[in-house]
Amino acid sequence: EMGGMTPRTAILEKQRLANLKKKMKAGFGKLPKAKYKYAIVVPKVADDKTEEEEMEVDAEDAAALKAARAKAKEELEKKTRSLALQRNLPRPIAIGNLKFATEDQSEVSRMIHTEMDTLIRNDEVKYPPRGAANQKRKMVEAQDFSYEEMQAARQLLEEEVQKVIPSDAIEIFENIWNKCTEDVIFLPSQREFGKLSSVSKKDQLTAIKQEFELTRQYLARDSKKAQKLANKLNIMLGGYFMRTQKLGKKIFQDLDEQERSERDGRCFAELMQQEEAALPIRVKSIQSIVETEAAKEAAAQQKFADLSREKEELMAELKIVN
Repeated sequence: EMGGMTPRTAILEKQRLANLKKKMKAGFGKLPKAKYKYAIVVPKVADDKTEEEEMEVDAEDAAALKAARAKAKEELEKKTRSLALQRNLPRPIAIGNLKFATEDQSEVSRMIHTEMDTLIRNDEVKYPPRGAANQKRKMVEAQDFSYEEMQAARQLLEEEVQKVIPSDAIEIFENIWNKCTEDVIFLPSQREFGKLSSVSKKDQLTAIKQEFELTRQYLARDSKKAQKLANKLNIMLGGYFMRTQKLGKKIFQDLDEQERSERDGRCFAELMQQEEAALPIRVKSIQSIVETEAAKEAAAQQKFADLSREKEELMAELKIVN
């Protein structure tokens, strides 16, 4: 029996299952083939909706939508500002009567510098820099442009710059920048920024002293801030520092141990190599000593045998004499 069946029963069961499979396959073959045809029916929707059918907007969603629109409008408005504001670059606290456009410039250069002067003064009143004095300044109106217009102008400007920019433009810019920053300084006597070379030596000395004093004050202020931050970091990270020092000390100890182990390993390897090289010589020397000692032992044994035989002969002679 196999699995509770006799061999004959198992054969009959297999034949029955095979016949059943054939009948099922024949039955499935007689079924009609499927036709893949679909019809999509779109329900008719009334064009006009009544107020009851319209979804009521939640007050919170309306406020969120309003805030999102205001934020998007603000972001778009930021993109139309000057790059100094967009990039949060440092700006002069007070412009004063400093003029960028002069009569000796070309017409194009004068137009550019005039527009730059307008933008700087407009930003100074509209978005005063941090640390500026709270005093009323006359608003210099600047023409408003859309973001698309500014993008198109920026693209045209970049294309034009690529055509006329010299190969050493960076060096020229650095020289001009250094020249401007070296000569322009705040003049206490005039209470505005101006060219250092255009005032008397006394005013020059006063301006340089004031700039030095301001720099010293800024340095002292920044030093205090740095010391406070350092103390705060020491409190916050003191445990980490101690842990780092312990781990660093352990790492150095492990490195020293590793170097010592590697050095000992190299020494033992060298000694083993020398021992392996000297082993045949030592074996040969010992074999020579053994052979020498064996020869000496054999000679001594032979001598002992000869002396014993001579003794016996003498003893025999003495007996005969007696």
